[in-house]
Amino acid sequence: MMNFKTAGLFCVLMSSLPLLGCAEQKPLSNQEKWQKFCKAYEVASYYMMSDRQHNVEREKAITHVEKLPEGPQRDMMIAAVKAAYQVPKYDQLEDKERAMDEFKQGKYQSCLNQPH
Repeated sequence: MMNFKTAGLFCVLMSSLPLLGCAEQKPLSNQEKWQKFCKAYEVASYYMMSDRQHNVEREKAITHVEKLPEGPQRDMMIAAVKAAYQVPKYDQLEDKERAMDEFKQGKYQSCLNQPH
């Protein structure tokens, strides 16, 4: 059984846990930055196919991605949007979800294998 002093200390420690993440973080290496991008690329691929399956126009999707800074990352994203729109659009929700999952598969690893 906790006494008031122990309970108070416990509350202070628990309330300070979120602050541990506020400490200054070391800058990411180029490899770490690329890994972070690749994870975002994988997630974005899922949503690109979601847009395709939910009637978002191809040009609208490309225009959105073109707002990214120029470079290999933007080029990869544009290529992924174009690839998503090569996949048929399905009517059934189950088919749409399967297309979204399948389109996302392997994107992280293929991104890691790209020169950067």
